[in-house]
Amino acid sequence: MSTTQVVVGRTGRPHGIRGELSVEPRTDEPTRRFVVGAVLATETPRGTPPHGPGRPAALTVAGVR
Repeated sequence: MSTTQVVVGRTGRPHGIRGELSVEPRTDEPTRRFVVGAVLATETPRGTPPHGPGRPAALTVAGVR
């Protein structure tokens, strides 16, 4: 079984007191990609240490609005 990765969005700054993230969608199917429970792999910007302190390797969608 092979896995294909696609870019679905770009995360922005944390928002609010619960640490929610804003996401700039880069997919034509946001309702399919951003469903509660979806696990999204992350990639750090070039020039920064990969998955350093406070940088998760994956994010799980807990809510959408």
